Amino acid sequence: MATYTYSPALTGTATGWSSGTTQLRPLRSTRPSSGPGSAPRLTRRGRVALVVVVLVAALSALIGAAGSVQASAPGQGPAVERVVVQPGESLWQLASESMPGVDVREAVARIRELNGLSSRSVITPGQVVLVPAS
Repeated sequence: MATYTYSPALTGTATGWSSGTTQLRPLRSTRPSSGPGSAPRLTRRGRVALVVVVLVAALSALIGAAGSVQASAPGQGPAVERVVVQPGESLWQLASESMPGVDVREAVARIRELNGLSSRSVITPGQVVLVPAS
């Protein structure tokens, strides 16, 4: 589709400028076509927004990585002991023996959290279980 612009032609004479005939000339676009194969063009505001989003994402990734490094540094976590499960021993028994004076339900919950056990997990003889040190 062609776009036309109205441009009255001015002609110069000895007495001055006078308008002559009216001409319609096609307006040529200086932009490349924005068809399906062309790359999207961002305005200055769009480029600034994109840079801000990338910087925020990078900053949050660095903060997240720094927090995980601090949490896994030696000497940062609670003191734990490794206990080998004996035949016939239950998680309830391990909790009551390793954490006397603490409610057994709370002790079982702590042991499950330390070992990544769900409420349906079963411990087996010979399995090594982490328990909070007393």
